[in-house]
Amino acid sequence: AAITAAYSASRGTGGKVYLLAGDYSVNGTTTMATGTALIGSGNGTVIKLANGVNLGTVGAPLEIISANNTPYITIADLYVDGNKGNNTGSQNGIQFTGVATSTIRNVMASGTNQYGIILSASNNITITGNTINRNTTGGIVLALSQGSIVSGNIINFNASYGIFNNFSNNNLISGNT
Repeated sequence: AAITAAYSASRGTGGKVYLLAGDYSVNGTTTMATGTALIGSGNGTVIKLANGVNLGTVGAPLEIISANNTPYITIADLYVDGNKGNNTGSQNGIQFTGVATSTIRNVMASGTNQYGIILSASNNITITGNTINRNTTGGIVLALSQGSIVSGNIINFNASYGIFNNFSNNNLISGNT
C-alpha cells in the first residue's frame, strides 16, 4: 500500500519515489509511468510478492515491476523478491515492454518463477550493477530489443541461463559474471 500511494502521487509528474529500507509486500504489479523513478536504499529495501498470490502463467506471467510503452524510467537500489517458495504462479521480477532510454541499476532480482529482468521490444536500456539469481527460468532476457547495455551484473544460480539475447541486436553485453 505504501508503494502504491507514493507512486500514485508521483505519476504524471516525472516524480521519484524513494523507499526506505524495509519490507514492502505486494499483491500484484507496480506499473511505472513516463519519467518516473523507483529508488530504494539498497538491498535492505525489499519489494516482495506476498505469500499465496499465485497469479500468472508461463505465457502470461505477473510482473512485479512493469513499464509499458513509456520512456525515461529508473529502477534502482532495491531488492525484488518473487517469493517463489510461497507462490505457484509465474512471475518476472522486472519487465520492460516497449520502453526506451531507461535504467535498471543496483537491483537484486531473485526468487521468481520465471525471469529476473526481461526487456521486450525495448531500446536503449542500461542494465548495470545488478545481482540476478535464483530465478526458475533465467536471469536477464533481451527479446526484440536493441541499443541496450548489459554490463557489470552478477548473474548466477538461475535454472536455465544467465543472459538470453533473443532476436535482439546492437546490444553491448560485457563484464557480467
